[in-house]
Amino acid sequence: MKGLHSWIRVQTGPIDPKARANTFSNEHMGEAIRFVSSHEVGHTFGLKHNMGASFSYPVDSLRSKTFTSKMGGTAPSIMDYARFNYVAQPEDNVTDITPKIGGVYDKYAIDWGYRWIENRTAHQEIPLLNQWIRKHENDPLYFYGAQQAEVVDPRSQSEDLGDNAVKASEYGLKNLKRILPNILDWTEEEGKDYYKASKLYKAVIDQWGEPIMVMLWQILVAFMLIIPFMEMAKTPLSPYLQKYKRKL
Repeated sequence: MKGLHSWIRVQTGPIDPKARANTFSNEHMGEAIRFVSSHEVGHTFGLKHNMGASFSYPVDSLRSKTFTSKMGGTAPSIMDYARFNYVAQPEDNVTDITPKIGGVYDKYAIDWGYRWIENRTAHQEIPLLNQWIRKHENDPLYFYGAQQAEVVDPRSQSEDLGDNAVKASEYGLKNLKRILPNILDWTEEEGKDYYKASKLYKAVIDQWGEPIMVMLWQILVAFMLIIPFMEMAKTPLSPYLQKYKRKL
């Protein structure tokens, strides 16, 4: 719970006054617990980590109150390690900053895995299941990015947000800079020492390293875009999108 409290504080404190307190309300903490527990429930359904889900959202859209309210938080899958919306700036007035429970990808993956198909054996189901995959193959909301021991595909990283890690990291670091001069104001309690201030300061330092590493991998790793090995895949591998490289 302490770790969860720390994430929320350093990732959303600049845009959400409720996230600045030493102790959260039951409602605020309850929402965060539902987010984490829903991720674990996803594993009980057989869902793996989908570290590429957050890549489907344009970075600037994470600053849009309309977009985040409609799409729900930071990713179309609860199985990403997308965390909370550290991209949104105070002037954006974004309020949906927690990943949505049961995103578009999650509902699709569970439906694909569990829907009853009458009068077909498991082998006979395969062509139909492949059709369902093809239906969404060009839709970024349904992109699956596997968890990696070593980063090969920088779209699929832990703690990242949006489709441009450099831009997202710049926004995230701007928000962290906003926290530093307010640490004492956020942690002060009459008759107490600076222990909680020191914990928040350390949390800011720890968070500072996350977008830096995500950004470095995004720039340095040359990766290949994996295409599902099916009948329609003329080439199993295709080069990384040159347009996106130039953007970085």
